Amino acid sequence: MKPLLVTAMFAALTSGTPLHAALTINGNGNSGFGGVVGNGSLSVTDDGTNLTFTFTRGTSSFNDTLVIYFDTTVGGATALPTSGEIGSPFVGRRAIVNEYGSGFTFSSGFGSDFAFALKANGSASNHLFTTPSGANANT
Repeated sequence: MKPLLVTAMFAALTSGTPLHAALTINGNGNSGFGGVVGNGSLSVTDDGTNLTFTFTRGTSSFNDTLVIYFDTTVGGATALPTSGEIGSPFVGRRAIVNEYGSGFTFSSGFGSDFAFALKANGSASNHLFTTPSGANANT
């Protein structure tokens, strides 16, 4: 599949034709929190102007916050701290840094530059944030 995708990308780039792509990522089948994410999917489409993300939940109610991290440039946060957003009015920001959690480290080679927090049930608190890094990341 990878060689076909690379070939298609090369052909589109060299022909002057815009590359329009669609990608669907299925959940891992896990049932934590009712399987909302594990039994759901995320579709990404590119119409040449816009990237559109569509989250389709699994069978249970979506009542938490889903965070998607983006690695868009060299660098970025490779680990997120354990504190700093506690009590923040931005629910999404607190989810991004795993408020009250133990912090975490991304897989080798991934440095998050941005994170999007999708709050449950169409809440108005959906936000795109730069990913915190450094000693004063959350101030």
